[in-house]
Amino acid sequence: MRRDRRAFRASPGLVIGGIGLLVLAFAGVTASFLAPHDPAEQRLEQQLRPPSLEHPLGTDKFGRCLLSRLIHGIRASVGLAAMTTVLCVGIGFALGAPAAFSRPLDNVLMRATDCLFAFPGIVLALVVIGILGPGIGSLALAMVIPGWPKYARLIRAVALSLKEEAFVESARAIGADEWTILVRHILPGVLPTVLSVATIGVGGKIAMIAGLGFLGLGVQPPTPEWGSMMQSGLQLLRSAPHLAVFTGMMIVLTVLFFTLAGEGLQDLLSPPRGRR
Repeated sequence: MRRDRRAFRASPGLVIGGIGLLVLAFAGVTASFLAPHDPAEQRLEQQLRPPSLEHPLGTDKFGRCLLSRLIHGIRASVGLAAMTTVLCVGIGFALGAPAAFSRPLDNVLMRATDCLFAFPGIVLALVVIGILGPGIGSLALAMVIPGWPKYARLIRAVALSLKEEAFVESARAIGADEWTILVRHILPGVLPTVLSVATIGVGGKIAMIAGLGFLGLGVQPPTPEWGSMMQSGLQLLRSAPHLAVFTGMMIVLTVLFFTLAGEGLQDLLSPPRGRR
């Protein structure tokens, strides 16, 4: 516990990122109560209003409250990114960990991941959305298909290194089977590394979701989503700069919070590396 407290003090990024993510999570869960206005309510007589007491971040071209739409957009952007990251990690565990103990499965996994790594993730995402069409389901699939190979190879690499450790050899010597070794000894050792990488990965997926939404290929209107909101704001950058500025700040801060939290977790779970 003393070591953990020292690690927390030595990693202010973890504290900042953690607090920021807690605020985002709270805002996303309580968006219906926290948002000052209905995010879909159109009031054309108040379109493109600057920030005011009634609308703290101003309104868009349909007179909708920008703050309310940003708060409700947490569910579409952060929620979808977190869900797809969990799916990627789950697939990575299901394929990467057993591959460390099975040579045939390892060969198949390596060739499959090599094929997927040959294409940039955004290209695979565009292909999936082009085939299935825009929507939340196709967007989630477009995040998972190029995302799982990274976690599968990471988990495989960590599992291979742990398999040679003395405690695994001791477990094997007393008669533990491969499944028991995998579940009770390998997976707990893999979790810290995967947790830090996945936390940073959520930020990357948020940026990718926003990019696809900016192109009109993500979550479709009128559902609030930061990428499509950013695209609408850039069209009115001269007359209503608050739309693009506040939306861009929301995206940047959210990605920053996940990055700080992920790097802080890495320092906390690997203190000697963090001190170096």
